Amino acid sequence: MDYCLKGEKLVKKLKVIVAALLILTMFLSLVGCGDEKVQDASNNTETEQRSDEKKDRDKDAYQKDADLNRSLLVENGIVKFQIDIPTGWVGGLEGTGWGYIDIERELYVIYDTYLTKTSNRKYKVDLDKIIVAEHVLDEMKGQFLYTGMRFLPSSEGNDFEIIKKDNVKINGWKMCRYEGNFLLAEDTEIELKDKKAYFVAYSLIMDGCPIYFVVVDKSDSQNQSALVGQLADKIAKTFREYEKKQ
Repeated sequence: MDYCLKGEKLVKKLKVIVAALLILTMFLSLVGCGDEKVQDASNNTETEQRSDEKKDRDKDAYQKDADLNRSLLVENGIVKFQIDIPTGWVGGLEGTGWGYIDIERELYVIYDTYLTKTSNRKYKVDLDKIIVAEHVLDEMKGQFLYTGMRFLPSSEGNDFEIIKKDNVKINGWKMCRYEGNFLLAEDTEIELKDKKAYFVAYSLIMDGCPIYFVVVDKSDSQNQSALVGQLADKIAKTFREYEKKQ
């Protein structure tokens, strides 16, 4: 009889242990499902954010500016986009970017992007460090100096200074707007006022690729800052994805 009682107690204990193991297994399974749901929710949130940005760009449609009646297709590396400039500006490929100049007013604009081989190998640009628009000029400094100063007199020790920086959103694109000066050394061929050339630049990231464009005053008088700013702001409003012709 004692053996039966002991046997019954042992069976009960085993049942309790089995039940506990089943409960633990179910709990761990629920936790695993919960993790998957959190991950799915995060992925869904990122997808929704990208979708919302696309909707913003569609909603705030690009509008033609009467002062910028020349449309350009800029294709560099892995991205291509369209942007507008005034008719009459002349130029072409300048370094890694595209440059156009108004010879009469001595203004020019440069468009440039990250290029896998050139940016990384020649200018030591680390793409992983460029997360948002305001990182672009800091992390692409060497390339920005080379292309941005292409129409300025050759000079040793070139540099630039940023005097104002603002994050802005234009037609759904998150951009950073800079005001600054290219700094020239004393051995320049043309004596620009204070050895500085004023510029207004915009940067953004499109499909993971950093892009910048800059309008520069290369005139001796250097008194066209208002015009430079207005022109850069107008050009920024024409930035758009490449539109295939029907």
